Amino acid sequence: MSDAQAVTDALRYPFAPDALVTNLALTLSQIIVSFVPVIGLLLSLVVWATTYRYALEILTASGQGRREPPQGSMLTDVRSQRGHLWIQVLAVVGLVVVAHTLGPVAAACLLIGIALALPGALLAYAAAQNLLAAFNPGAWIAVFRIVGPAYLLLSVSIGLTLLLQLAGYRIFGQLRPAILGDALYYLCVHAALFASFRLIGTRLYAHASALGVEDPIIERPQLARDRERSAVLRETREAEALEDPTTKAAALALILRRGGASDELHAEYRRCLRAADNRDALEQHARVRVCELLALAQPKSAVPLGTEALADSPLFYLPDADSTTSFCNAAEASGQLRLATALASNYRQQFPKRFDGLPLVARASALLSDKLGDADAAERLLTDALLLSANGSESEEFERLLKRLRAGILLADVSPRLSSPHPRQPVRR
Repeated sequence: MSDAQAVTDALRYPFAPDALVTNLALTLSQIIVSFVPVIGLLLSLVVWATTYRYALEILTASGQGRREPPQGSMLTDVRSQRGHLWIQVLAVVGLVVVAHTLGPVAAACLLIGIALALPGALLAYAAAQNLLAAFNPGAWIAVFRIVGPAYLLLSVSIGLTLLLQLAGYRIFGQLRPAILGDALYYLCVHAALFASFRLIGTRLYAHASALGVEDPIIERPQLARDRERSAVLRETREAEALEDPTTKAAALALILRRGGASDELHAEYRRCLRAADNRDALEQHARVRVCELLALAQPKSAVPLGTEALADSPLFYLPDADSTTSFCNAAEASGQLRLATALASNYRQQFPKRFDGLPLVARASALLSDKLGDADAAERLLTDALLLSANGSESEEFERLLKRLRAGILLADVSPRLSSPHPRQPVRR
């Protein structure tokens, strides 16, 4: 959806049935705990934490393309929740401390700074799952470049939400009876928070590929899965009624992002993309779907899809070495050696500085030389890998393989040091 549509959608989101019911429940909880002596403040903080956790559920669900508010299912893992809560707590506590020690002018300046930084921090953390990335100004700038002008919309929404949360109580506190002012305050703050996180989530979904966000495999409670299955069936029927392939593909994409779609639905989605001549989306779907099939131990389905993708784009690659290795195993088992060699070579070409691509180079070279009789291509691969390898032992192994190749000796006995990805080596920039 466009930026204008995303804003309209975010403003309507808090009034969706599930979000509204959650808002009312959280508001009622805040009012009840305010009457509890001694531990009332602690309980209020617990309710605030629950509110932010639900807002994170909204961000996660929206980032996965879901149109309906969460129904209590835990889409966000505990580690991610803690990271996001730390970011929010530091922002709110910082504003409170500055307001009480340095005055409202300094607090206003800090509010503007936080509003500008927080969208970048939240999106960077959602992409990297790393607090260092969330607090890295360079990551905020990278997010700004990706999201574009919509970043300012996110800043405005977050700034207004924080302002309402910190200063709104003085306004609503003047209403009588006091319980009415409290109820309106919490209802408005919760709605603003839900709308802000919905807007962030939709922009996360719109720029997921550029941000490098991976689709997680999520386990949901049975009730949520049953409700979701019903929603999928309903949306599938609506999508099947569409005639325009571009519109139909967009509708099917939302369904596929939920996960668990049938092979027929994936095939129909690819037919629509091909009819709409959307080559980029076709290649991206193949990349994600092949990895899914390999993870589900369905290599017989993954190999034909990889063959189709490679025919569409000779430079087709998979995003990581483990998936590429699994695919090469499946391709070799089915006798498609050229396919295995192409995927291994393409991974190396796409990520020339990754250490985990070195074993794939050795494997592709052995296939080219020993089984396909293309020694020249094998030598080019090994020479390129030798130039880029900085590790002494790896350089020695590639030199040894080149000597074997030039001497006409089989390369099948690849060194154990190159038979698995280099453990936990960083990517050289």
